[in-house]
Amino acid sequence: MKINIILLIFVLTIPAAYGDQCPDKGLQLQVLGSGGSNLSPGRAAPGYIIWYQGHARILVDIGGGTAMRFRATGARFADLETLLLTQVDSAHTADLAALMSSAVNGDRTRALPIYGPVASKTTPSTVSFVRSLFDQKRGAFRDLGSLLSPLGTQTFKLKPHNTSVKSKKTVIGDEKKPNPPVFSNAIFKIYTFNASDKKGEKLGWLIQVGTKKIVFIGDARPNTKNLKYFTNDADILVAHHAIPESGPESIKESFLSPSAIGSVAYKAQVRHLVLGHRRFATLGKEKETAAAIKRKFSGSVHFANDLDCFTP
Repeated sequence: MKINIILLIFVLTIPAAYGDQCPDKGLQLQVLGSGGSNLSPGRAAPGYIIWYQGHARILVDIGGGTAMRFRATGARFADLETLLLTQVDSAHTADLAALMSSAVNGDRTRALPIYGPVASKTTPSTVSFVRSLFDQKRGAFRDLGSLLSPLGTQTFKLKPHNTSVKSKKTVIGDEKKPNPPVFSNAIFKIYTFNASDKKGEKLGWLIQVGTKKIVFIGDARPNTKNLKYFTNDADILVAHHAIPESGPESIKESFLSPSAIGSVAYKAQVRHLVLGHRRFATLGKEKETAAAIKRKFSGSVHFANDLDCFTP
């Protein structure tokens, strides 16, 4: 009996440990959410962290459930340089308010820039979306209005930006037509590109640290132009696995099939392919997907799970 009591006390006094951090050296990609908006068990909606030297520096998308995943990683909101959105829709942005609510009483003292698409026929622009949430007079979450108000007492402000793609022909690395980064500092250079046949509806993101490249093509459409240029020689290519290879041809006009993803990875000669946004339609079909991709691409293929870490 005495032994049992001692064991019980020991179990109850073990401190909570975060076993979900990435290695604290170099550049890392961590998956916050590997699922979709259909609430797959154990999977948050799309969201990713870029870590550098043990600090969370960049967020890409902030879908439902990712705010809790952000907390689980041990990431500090104060460390973030920017938030990048591939789309302004519920699947990719639902936890923005939850993340901001958790951060308002923290130790961040500098603005957080948010970059995302311009308006389309079905979605607002990034600026309009952020204002619709946090505007002090008309926003959905007016209790967080100081995040936008210049007169607010909040220690940091949100700085949303509509990011348009001015040239479809620009190629990174072309000295004659350099594509200026959307964001840059001493560590990162971040470029964007159109990931849709509709102007600015979906964005892709290229994050470069020295010679290392991590590219997000999100829900790119099959007829997206210049994917090869922006994905070329990527160390990690993150693609969304929304549809199965055996799906109807009609839906393949809106999403990349596994074989199409494999073709993009092959043409770009990427080193690691990470498949996120794993929805009900594709879960359980990993063998079929892997076979379709491998017919085109012989490199490393990873089916992402929440809190997975990848090193370029």
